[in-house]
Amino acid sequence: MEAPAAGFLGPRWRLLYLYRGADPAALKGIDPAKPAAASKARNTQCKVFRRGLDYNINPWCIAGAPVVAWAHEVFPGDADEVAIYKLWNAILHTARADGQDPESDWELHDAAFEKNLRFLNGNRFDYLHYTAANGTDLTIGMTKGHEWAGGKGKTPDGHPFFPNIPTEEVFTSPDRMRADGIVYSAMPLIHHGNKVDDFWIKFEGGRVVDYDARVGKATLASIIDTDGGAAHLGEVALISKNTPIRESGVLFYDTLYDENASCHLALGVGFPECIEGGYDMSKEELLEHGVNVSSTHVDFMIGTDDIDITGITPDGREVVIFQNGQWSWE
Repeated sequence: MEAPAAGFLGPRWRLLYLYRGADPAALKGIDPAKPAAASKARNTQCKVFRRGLDYNINPWCIAGAPVVAWAHEVFPGDADEVAIYKLWNAILHTARADGQDPESDWELHDAAFEKNLRFLNGNRFDYLHYTAANGTDLTIGMTKGHEWAGGKGKTPDGHPFFPNIPTEEVFTSPDRMRADGIVYSAMPLIHHGNKVDDFWIKFEGGRVVDYDARVGKATLASIIDTDGGAAHLGEVALISKNTPIRESGVLFYDTLYDENASCHLALGVGFPECIEGGYDMSKEELLEHGVNVSSTHVDFMIGTDDIDITGITPDGREVVIFQNGQWSWE
């Protein structure tokens, strides 16, 4: 294991990132390879910073605040102040911060996470099978010793924190070599200001072998071609359609929000916290255990209103996890 991050970003640091939402169209028309190269450079050159986040050494939280260009993309046709007001309301609602007692609301939300995590970690599924009427038919294998996470995270010494606000997902890192079949998008993907829409991705032996998109195929290609790990999955995330973001019907044109509206997958790097002993593993050891390594991590939404997900245990038992886009017990 590498030495813990030190210096300006030591383990005692806490990171709060309130970012001003960018203009979703700012990079429209730019060669997708250029922002992809910039993103790769940030992740590969800022190793101390990235390790502090990827290994949860530094508790962190990211949330958004509106700017006019973003507000107009979400609420076109409104005056500046009206669009900003609407976007603030949407953000506060999805963050469960607009009720009479937000602290209690988050405690209840956290309890729901704990219930779902107990179920998933208690079953230790060998693989998941996704099907939907749009043509999705995909199996994803789990690593041995995988752990589901979600809601609040924890540092290696057990300090709890919520890394994302809003957050609705429970997630894990699958076996990077065990994905087979085809999956269709449920929502547009906005990547570096470019839209990818109506797309599908085909996997064989864990690797992307084919793909297409009605809109933004070049952008999708730039993601998959980032590096060797970008053609493999680093995350599977489960989110019910019965969430404030999905029920609002708002497309935020921002992954922090839109990924929390739908079950999703991610191409690129996986999470050390999602395998037993992962915090003590080097990148090479994570790869050996099936956890993906890459300089990118791009979420794309696949959770349609009719998606079904079945978990298959090591002894062959089938357990319904999702039925018609929601947890089987909802």
